[in-house]
Amino acid sequence: MNPRRFWLVSAAALALCALVHFPRADATENVAAVLTYEAYYGGISAVEIEAKVSVADGSYELSTLGKSIGFLDLLFPFQSHAYGTGPLETTAGEREFASTSSYRGKSRQINGTTKPEAAPVWTVKPPIPRDERDPVPDALRKESLDPMAAVVVAATRARAKDACAGTARVYNGKVRTDVHLRHLGAEVLAASQFSNFSGPAEKCEARYETLAGAYKKSWFGSEAPPPIIRFWIAQVDGSRFWIPVRVEATTEIAKVLVHLTAATIGNKGSIGTR
Repeated sequence: MNPRRFWLVSAAALALCALVHFPRADATENVAAVLTYEAYYGGISAVEIEAKVSVADGSYELSTLGKSIGFLDLLFPFQSHAYGTGPLETTAGEREFASTSSYRGKSRQINGTTKPEAAPVWTVKPPIPRDERDPVPDALRKESLDPMAAVVVAATRARAKDACAGTARVYNGKVRTDVHLRHLGAEVLAASQFSNFSGPAEKCEARYETLAGAYKKSWFGSEAPPPIIRFWIAQVDGSRFWIPVRVEATTEIAKVLVHLTAATIGNKGSIGTR
């Protein structure tokens, strides 16, 4: 198994699992959700994920926490926590992004701050070795959004087919990626051995393209093309949220599946994000 490839796909799935679609809530409306997911690799449970989302007073907070479990935790233990906050209006105000990850006992912390009409400020501790990744040019960083802000751009679109459209230019402190989104239509999902969710959903597709900051070395001598990620969003328990209920991607070794296991809908006062 390629743990770097699995982690890359898992990270993409974690980002998609934070994609809770708010149908253009009023600036004064307070809404929130706590979502839990389980990810499977080749049919074996491998990752637990919790995503928290809140919108209040025209601002957002998003966070994700993922950790390896089962066989993956024995072989390649990792944990990742990401947090972002800022205004719903993408051209106004200051945004903050932070992530902390650990892999086989080694940790890295990334912090990013962006302001309108100012160069973004990013810190990575410890710094990424030059023999591992090339640095991302300033021009590519300036025209991008952090992962959480990129989610908000999609999340504030009114319709599912608009949320799953266009290209998100994303920089996470290490890698600059273009994520190309496409809406594939409505579909009725049946319950499975992985999830008890069933009902109408909207199917979407994400294809990501790494522009800078990729790993210089492949574990297999040649790098396989990035997997196509397909995900389904649905309105759960009568909420006006579009919530991801399933994520699928096929790597060169096995299929990655992410399924919603629980959803709690509340308000800013009842659900925190940090």
